[in-house]
Amino acid sequence: MNQDPQFSDEKFEWQINTKIIVFSLVLFALLIVLGFWQLERAEEKRSIVDEFRLNQQAPPATLEDLLESSNHQYRSAWLTGTLDGRRRIFLDNRVKYGRPGYEVVEAMTVLGLNVGAEPQLVLVNRGWVAASLDRRQLPQIETVVGEVQLRGSLYRNLRGGYRLDDGISTITEWPSRVGWASVERAAELFGADFYAYQLRLDADSIGALDTGWVTVAVQPAKHTGYAFQWFAMAVVLLVMTLIANSNFGSWIKKNSGFGPNQKGHCGMSDNVEISGKQRGFQYQIWLMLFIVGGVILAGFIMVPKTEEQRQQMISMLGTTNVGELVKPTLDFSPVLSELEATEKPKWKVVTVGGVGCDTVCEDMLVNSRQIHMLLGKSTGRVERVYLPNTATIDTEQIALLKMVHPFLTILPINADDFAQVVVGSSADWDMQDTRHFVVTPDQKSILYYTKEQDGNGLLDDLKHLLKYSPDR
Repeated sequence: MNQDPQFSDEKFEWQINTKIIVFSLVLFALLIVLGFWQLERAEEKRSIVDEFRLNQQAPPATLEDLLESSNHQYRSAWLTGTLDGRRRIFLDNRVKYGRPGYEVVEAMTVLGLNVGAEPQLVLVNRGWVAASLDRRQLPQIETVVGEVQLRGSLYRNLRGGYRLDDGISTITEWPSRVGWASVERAAELFGADFYAYQLRLDADSIGALDTGWVTVAVQPAKHTGYAFQWFAMAVVLLVMTLIANSNFGSWIKKNSGFGPNQKGHCGMSDNVEISGKQRGFQYQIWLMLFIVGGVILAGFIMVPKTEEQRQQMISMLGTTNVGELVKPTLDFSPVLSELEATEKPKWKVVTVGGVGCDTVCEDMLVNSRQIHMLLGKSTGRVERVYLPNTATIDTEQIALLKMVHPFLTILPINADDFAQVVVGSSADWDMQDTRHFVVTPDQKSILYYTKEQDGNGLLDDLKHLLKYSPDR
């Protein structure tokens, strides 16, 4: 008489449960579909990020560029015109820092941007502002008066996503609160034609509120991680289905030497001889535990204590930064002593070198501004500093730079003083060319970048450093 497969451990046998099999097949198919859906989302987000980086590296769009039917998504633009502060829209239900608030949207008349004889408006998103406790009261926003130059990036609403249906088709009282606004809907609400892209202001632009625009809410790598989780759950489901429909559990115990012996006693008896196959299986289990435990222990021991140790570990692991390592780490506090202290010390992108601020210097300052903006929600953890040589730059040029870069801290220095800081290090040079330095919150320079290096490298390095360093 055959024994029930669930209680037989002599050989592997099936015990099919039709209901469990059907349920597992349906759930397995669902998990696989969800995994591939997350992979598609990762590819979609990756294309958005690539488009963002590509267009952000392009020079700011001119009026001639705007009139062309090209892809201007995320491209920088400097537009001159007047903002209509009387007709202001507050986009509702915008949460930031865990607080409810609004995004402030206004219409701008841009000089020279005409369709036929009629001027075309541009929708301008000034950024986020916190909401008051009383929803009947809208926040008081300072109006931008007169003709100004606004700096930002062009943006067209992406397809999909959730939109709050507020039931508003026309606005009779200004300012007004609405659930959402695209360029197409703005034409309906304002009763005028708008340019195909809106302008989202940079943090250092006139009229900017709290910006820090997020390109994608979930990064491609996280979607890939989600896909891995769905696929892993599918594999676990298969294993559970196997166990539920066979004697796999008792069979594996029998062959590993941990199962009941032939006399029916639980556990292993000292009198029962363990076969070579069983002993080998036990050795494999102990080896796996030893490897996993060793890796965890090594991780605790090898955690770097200082920024220099972190950089050395990154170099040893083969995931080196794009920038050049500063060896030894340099103390920049003597040349940053006049920098205004902040509540939380910040990372810094320090630009220095060059004769005056020539074309290369100006390009690198614009590059650092774009990189700063691309940091998104981490923008507030980094500040930009320019150290011009007092012998090669005049006050008029400094004033012009402050007007173009209002959020750039400019600290004129003596070139000889700075040369004393970098002398003897891997970053020592004649200071004829402009360089970027990445400086930690405790004023230690750890990386530098020359004009030949791509700005994407500095951006990637900053994101990496901010991700793996505490928000002090």
